[in-house]
Amino acid sequence: MKVTILMSTYNGENFLAEQIESIQQQTYTDWTLLIRDDGSKDKTRDLIKRFASEDDRIVFINPDQTENLGVIKSFFTLLKYQESDYYLFSDQDDTWSVSYTHLRAHETAANL
Repeated sequence: MKVTILMSTYNGENFLAEQIESIQQQTYTDWTLLIRDDGSKDKTRDLIKRFASEDDRIVFINPDQTENLGVIKSFFTLLKYQESDYYLFSDQDDTWSVSYTHLRAHETAANL
């Protein structure tokens, strides 16, 4: 079961590390986190690069692009980036309980 987590960021340096760390602590560990930054002016891009370099499940899809698409087009770009069995959408300022991905993936599979 392929689980892809999609995160669009914008000036989220104050929240981003906590959310990515909560994703890394998930009990379900077979996931990929795709992050697209939407033109941040703060240190968000540096944080994404650091996390992506330390964890191969984290992919920064636009490290060399700073275009601001807006949240809807940014998430649509993430959706088109890679096929998956399940997509989970993450806000940059959330934190997830350790079983969030496990529960969502299995809940969705049970309803198919």
